[in-house]
Amino acid sequence: MKRYLSIVIGILFMFFTYGCTNSDEVAEELIAYHNNDWLTYKNMNDEKLGPIASEIVTLILRDDHKGVELLIKEEFFPAVSEIVDYLEGIELEHKEVQALNQLMIEVKKYSYNQFQETAKVLESGDEKKIKRDSRNTVST
Repeated sequence: MKRYLSIVIGILFMFFTYGCTNSDEVAEELIAYHNNDWLTYKNMNDEKLGPIASEIVTLILRDDHKGVELLIKEEFFPAVSEIVDYLEGIELEHKEVQALNQLMIEVKKYSYNQFQETAKVLESGDEKKIKRDSRNTVST
């Protein structure tokens, strides 16, 4: 009976120890992800999309729908694609950090899709849709 109890206690100890070690590894990977990959993503996002966003707002305020459409297609889409490619290229070990990275990818893809819809509306030339979509683009 003592032997059986010792084995059970030993197995439980191993599980508890593994759980603590795994949490430390996840935390270390999360810190490394933030310090390297996320900061690189943030800088790419600011450098590539920051100027485009202010130019889009300027063009919208001028009612230059063709300019907005061209800017979205020629500058915004390639920049977002490059950022998404960077995020998808990050290799992570732990599912918790992978889930965070995947969430960031989904946010960028959602933004891409929203602007794709805006480009389609601008291309159609429907003034009512353009006015409504312009307000949504500025708030995004």
